[in-house]
Parts: sequence; structure tokens; C-alpha cells
Amino acid sequence: MIVKDSNFINNSAGQYGGAIYIGNGNNVSISNSTFINNSAVEYGGAIIVVVGNNIFINNSTFYNNKAQYGDGVFNGVFTNNITIINSNFINNSVTIFGGAVYNNNGNKLSVISSNFINNSAVGRGDVMYNAAKR
Repeated sequence: MIVKDSNFINNSAGQYGGAIYIGNGNNVSISNSTFINNSAVEYGGAIIVVVGNNIFINNSTFYNNKAQYGDGVFNGVFTNNITIINSNFINNSVTIFGGAVYNNNGNKLSVISSNFINNSAVGRGDVMYNAAKR
């Protein structure tokens, strides 16, 4: 899946992935895109990746998204190799864990040259929450 030069504004999901839900995807590229005011009742206010490998997010902005867990990006249980480069996470909030990013099950997550501004979590991890493998 390739998402490029796109805007996701005011979208909502009753459960997961306010703007994008990736149930099973490999080699996903999201670039030069904006996620504003998206929400999910549970996981991934903007994006949730449930199962997948090699997820690449570049030069994208996540602003004012809301969820219970992982407001900007929720990295699921069976996901490996998520890379976030040159992206901005601003004013995102969750009611539990991972204000901007929730990395589930200790999966490989790399964040490079990105900005995290005014994100919040009522529970833990205003910016990122890394859940341990069980």
C-alpha cells in the first residue's frame, strides 16, 4: 500500500484506526501526508497497523488525533519494522497509553528526525509507550 501527498481530516472509527486501518500489510509507505482531528474509540487515532512488516512513515504530520491507545500511530501485536522519519506529532492525546505512538509487544520501531510537541496521555507515555513482549 502506498499513501502519498494525502490529507486525512476529521475521520473517525468506532473501534480501530480513525483514518487508516492496516489489518495485514507488508511494505506500506505513507509519505508527505497529514492526519488532523482523526479519532478512534480504542486504538490508533490516525493509523493502526495490526499485522505487517516494513511500514515506513516519512515527512508526515499527525495533529490533534485522539484515541484510548496510540493516538498518532498504534503498532500492533504482529508488526515488525516500523520506521518514522521527519514527521511531526503535535497535540495528540490518549486516555490511556501512548500520546503519539504506541508500540505493542516490543516490536522494532525506529524514529528518526521527528518532532513531538504537546502530546499527552492520561496513563503513561505522553510521547511514546513501548509495551513489553509477553
